[in-house]
Amino acid sequence: MLMRFLVPALAVAMVLSAAAQRQRDVLVYGCTSGAVTAAIQAKGMGKSVVMVCPETHLGGLSREFYHRAWQRYDNVAAWTWQKREEFGNEGQGTPAAHPT
Repeated sequence: MLMRFLVPALAVAMVLSAAAQRQRDVLVYGCTSGAVTAAIQAKGMGKSVVMVCPETHLGGLSREFYHRAWQRYDNVAAWTWQKREEFGNEGQGTPAAHPT
């Protein structure tokens, strides 16, 4: 339990120590997709950004999830209810980004 608070505190202390040498406009603490979005938004507004991420994955799990879904359904054997060729090449009325 102590490590849960000690590691982030140490990470922030290290960033603040480094920040004493190099000034930044925004400090984003976290690794979620919301934290990444906040950092991108701040950068888009011309601000300098430092991210502190105590986790092992940056940006949440959405990229990993969609990549695994693509890997699964890229395999013809995964199509048990409908043939892949019958699925179509559009989503919500618009063509898919990657034609099959």
